[in-house]
Amino acid sequence: MAGVSDLEFMQRGRRLFVGAVMLVLGGIVGYALPQSSASPSSQTGSVQSVGNSSGDAGVVFEFKPAKDSPKRFLLQSGTPWQDNPSGQWHSKGLPSCIVPGTTTPTKATLGIITASSVGSAPERPIVVWVKCYG
Repeated sequence: MAGVSDLEFMQRGRRLFVGAVMLVLGGIVGYALPQSSASPSSQTGSVQSVGNSSGDAGVVFEFKPAKDSPKRFLLQSGTPWQDNPSGQWHSKGLPSCIVPGTTTPTKATLGIITASSVGSAPERPIVVWVKCYG
């Protein structure tokens, strides 16, 4: 008989089953392991004061969230910003709500992520985008 014997059929079936199980396990592990916590939280409040520009290092400013105490942040060059909520995004220059040397409060929303501590580097918040109002 030129057909497939029961033994060959069972061996092929077992290989197919083991392959399918390995594929499913690989998919589950591949989905579960890579995790990112870089989605920014947005905080609405006002820019209270802005330090003088320190060149490529960025600008230090004080921001008071609506429901929290004031915090100091560094706005690094290249951080995306908008001068109004429906405006165009920019990555050069400074937003209108962050003017070096000013102490006039200006309403803004910041996108902030928290970089985890690694080795001797401490955990710190990083501003990833800025939206100005007004």
